[in-house]
Amino acid sequence: LGKAYSLGARELLATVSVKMLVPMHFWGDYSICERLQSELGAFDTEIICLAERPYTWRIA
Repeated sequence: LGKAYSLGARELLATVSVKMLVPMHFWGDYSICERLQSELGAFDTEIICLAERPYTWRIA
């Protein structure tokens, strides 16, 4: 993913109001989500971390 891995999420949160962010495309490196939580903590957004694969949930 490289150094710019958080730019897309950062741009999204800076542009629109997002209540929950679920990072998905991190190619099996689940530590990315924890890094995003710490780097994007200034935004008022809950970052949901996936911890295993496959991961499914229902949005109600």
